[in-house]
Amino acid sequence: MRGDAPRNKKRMTIFDLPTLDPAGALIRARATLVAHPSLERIYDEPFIANLIRRRTAYDNLLLLRLVQPNDEMNMMYWNEVTADLLTLESEGSFEAFRAKLRRHEGPAMESARTELWFAAWLKRGGVDIVLEPHVGARQCEFMAQTAPRTWWEIKSPLDLLNLRGDAAVQTDVQRRLRVIDQPYVLGLEKFALTLMEVPKAVKAIKRQIAEFHHDGGKPPHLFEADGLLVSVVAHTKRGKGYVGTMMGKPHIFGNENAAHVVKRVIEAADQIPLDGSGIVVIDRTMTDWIDHEDVVEACYGEELAVVRDDQLLQYRLPGAFGESTTGRVSAVISYTRRWRDDAATKMTLLHNPSALVELPEDFLAYGGVRHTRRVAEGGGFRLETLPA
Repeated sequence: MRGDAPRNKKRMTIFDLPTLDPAGALIRARATLVAHPSLERIYDEPFIANLIRRRTAYDNLLLLRLVQPNDEMNMMYWNEVTADLLTLESEGSFEAFRAKLRRHEGPAMESARTELWFAAWLKRGGVDIVLEPHVGARQCEFMAQTAPRTWWEIKSPLDLLNLRGDAAVQTDVQRRLRVIDQPYVLGLEKFALTLMEVPKAVKAIKRQIAEFHHDGGKPPHLFEADGLLVSVVAHTKRGKGYVGTMMGKPHIFGNENAAHVVKRVIEAADQIPLDGSGIVVIDRTMTDWIDHEDVVEACYGEELAVVRDDQLLQYRLPGAFGESTTGRVSAVISYTRRWRDDAATKMTLLHNPSALVELPEDFLAYGGVRHTRRVAEGGGFRLETLPA
């Protein structure tokens, strides 16, 4: 018997997974499969049982999605995934995406979702798709019978390593201070410590907060230990305290995000046929710091200003589109599902002026897709984006 899934009182977080009873978690996951029966072709019971066994890992986003059958956001997620799988069923989607959709980490899940979505999106637009065609000894994500025929490669860069380390520190501090015995709302103000130093620092902060509460302390107040600065912001009406605000660690950016994207475009070019017609999707969904302008700079070059003959002139350094190996890339798509991004930059096709195969004006002329091209002007060039 499958059993009935209990109604979720509130949306769970990754920190709640270790508290799940294994039998209850299995009942919840089964309910998700009942609601989306196509998923049984991806997730069998032994696989789900193994996911549940590793529920104490704080990267198990797949389990978090499977054990919330009544959560609106998760229902929407699984509705979209199953609809895309069924759209591409005749192309072998369940076989092609089975391993990809069984990866449990957030970045890998989002990358697979993007790849699946683009292939299904094109097919819904009337384009024939071939999943995972061979390109020499390698494979690209899919081939689309557009005009011209195009070969697609999805790249989902993560934030720079040092920023991901900062995010890991924030997450661990949040986990360890998620519930405290004193009725305070806490704020993570700043930190200058490594992931290994977090346990000791948090223990010291907890001791300080307990003493502060014992002595009748009233917020606001700051506590510091080993480079970790935490504030008591306010009293809470709950019996327990919790982290209410998370401040980011300051970081001064140069052009390192654009350089990071350049590498991914060059890597993708190797998975596209030598005679061109490649489309590289740079999916920014799983990043906090890479934005649309970073992708533009990566492709067309960093924009600089110089003064010549008392005139301020704009020019660009060489970008990925200036590399000899990227001639087979006809365009790069800057793409994201991040809710906070401006709708105008959700999807932009950046056309390569040095492409072996240029894309026509009406290529992917769908609503919501912008096109950026280099236009000659005054001995140089400018970038034109339509619709603006």
